[in-house]
Amino acid sequence: MVANHLKRLTAARTWPLMRKERVFVAKPDSGSHPLDRSVPLVVAIRDMLKLAGNAREVKYLINNDQIYVNGKKVKSYKLPVGLFDCVSFPSQDKYFRMTLNRRGKLAFVSIEKKEANKFIFQVEGKRLLSGARVQLNMNSGMNIILPYKEHSKYALGQSLLTTYPPLEIVEIFPVKEKAKVFVLSGRHLGKIAEIKEVHENGKEVVLEEAGEEFQVKTKSFIVVGMEKPVIRLSQSDKNG
Repeated sequence: MVANHLKRLTAARTWPLMRKERVFVAKPDSGSHPLDRSVPLVVAIRDMLKLAGNAREVKYLINNDQIYVNGKKVKSYKLPVGLFDCVSFPSQDKYFRMTLNRRGKLAFVSIEKKEANKFIFQVEGKRLLSGARVQLNMNSGMNIILPYKEHSKYALGQSLLTTYPPLEIVEIFPVKEKAKVFVLSGRHLGKIAEIKEVHENGKEVVLEEAGEEFQVKTKSFIVVGMEKPVIRLSQSDKNG
C-alpha cells in the first residue's frame, strides 16, 4: 500500500486536498512533471473537477474511453496531470487546463474545445543529434527534433506555442520586454505579469503586475504570450 499511495498529510502543498478526510491518496505514476506541479488523474477527476465520486468511477470512465489527456486516451488512473496539461471529456464537451492559482494550489480552468490542443512549452535544453538534427528539450519532458539549420531560431528560456497532436510549432515567445509571463514560484506564484526589464546577465528580469514591480530569476516564470496570454490561465482570463 505504501508503494502505491502517499499520506495526504505529506503530499505536495500544491495539491488541493482535504488532508484529514482520508489517510492516503494515490501516488502518481512516474512521468515528466515534478511532483509539486502535477497530481494523479484520480485526484484531478475526483477531488478537483468533481466529475467522479471515487476511484472506481474514475476507472470506469477510463475503461470506457471517456477521458483524454493532451489529446490521448488515458490508461492509468494514476497518470500524472501537470501544469498546462489539458484534460478532455469529448462525449460531454468539457475541456479543462491545469494551472496554478494565487494561493499556490494546482487548479483547473474551463477552456473551449478549440484551445484543447494548444500548449505552451519552455525550451530548457538543446542537443545536437546525428544526421544534421537538433533536439529541443522542453519543460514538459517532451522533445522536439528539428533540422540543424533551424536551431538558431530557438534559445533557452523562450517559449513555444504548439498544437498537439500532431506536434506543430505555431509561434515563438522570447524573454524580452513587454512579454507576458506566468510566475511559477516565489511569493508572486500564479501571477500573470509583464516583463519591464531584462538584466544584462540574462538571469534576472523586472516584472510588473497591477502597478507593482518586482525582480525574479528567469527560471521562475514561463513566457505565455506577448500582448496577452495565448492560452487561458485563470477563470477571469478571457484571452486564451
